[in-house]
Amino acid sequence: MAMRSQVYEWTNLAPTGSTSTLFRRSTDVPVALASGTQISVFIGGTGYNITKPAETTATQFVVIEDVALTPDGSLTQTGGLSGGRDLTVTSEGTGNTLTGVSAAIPSAGITTSGSGTGGGITITVTGGSYAGAGAIVASLGGSGFAAGDTITIAQATAGGTADVVITLTADDICVPQNGGHAQIRINTTNYFQNPDVTSQSGVPGLASPYPRGVNNILKTFDLYPDIYVLPGQVWDVLYTQGAFSLQAGEVCDVVAVFIKYTLYDGPDALIANKLLELGITVNPNNVDWYKRTLIEQQSASMGGV
Repeated sequence: MAMRSQVYEWTNLAPTGSTSTLFRRSTDVPVALASGTQISVFIGGTGYNITKPAETTATQFVVIEDVALTPDGSLTQTGGLSGGRDLTVTSEGTGNTLTGVSAAIPSAGITTSGSGTGGGITITVTGGSYAGAGAIVASLGGSGFAAGDTITIAQATAGGTADVVITLTADDICVPQNGGHAQIRINTTNYFQNPDVTSQSGVPGLASPYPRGVNNILKTFDLYPDIYVLPGQVWDVLYTQGAFSLQAGEVCDVVAVFIKYTLYDGPDALIANKLLELGITVNPNNVDWYKRTLIEQQSASMGGV
């Protein structure tokens, strides 16, 4: 087929112990991605990837028609706790004795400064200090938690010389808006730039959410006019992680990018180039129209012989 519509979906999912994969599995888990990190959704080495850059041959022409991605929410949004994440102890006394306990929030001896409820914590250390990785871990679930909220384990419960205070960060909160921005690059040129021609991250997921309407966010951005990738050019879509870092293995830290494009090959690519020269929009309808025009002209010419 010389003209075909195609879609590509990237996610940060991969098999346990790997950072990328060629195809999706039901057992894949999220791969960590730090806030501000920019990667190629095609060959970036994170999540679902292909083996070579996206490029057109001398007989191909690509029209990129749509790009959408997971929205990036503000640091003030609320949600449940990210299960399995190490929580940060910001103050404590000495001689803590509470060990091996899983407790809901709130519960006897455990309170929060915010309105979060329904989640929980698991204390895994064998007494002593609760500071450090793996000492207190969040249990998945709940709602209403926000960055800056504190969880306090009372001195009487912890068994030490002072209350144990945990301060939640944005990364501790499990929300459906933990995405970022998408940039389209042709050869070495970024398509979306600031007026002073400095690079920027690109289209925000809040303007073009994927899936459509996720978390009741309506689409406000359309890729118009479409972006043309000419024969012999290399193109890419770069994803930049937003305000929230993604943690490995956490079920709520999954983000995705969606790209829709049409590939014209062989004679249809020649027609696409001709339409471009004529200043006519390249799309399947106009390519078919040009074919019909050529056939009609040829038929008229043969009829006059």
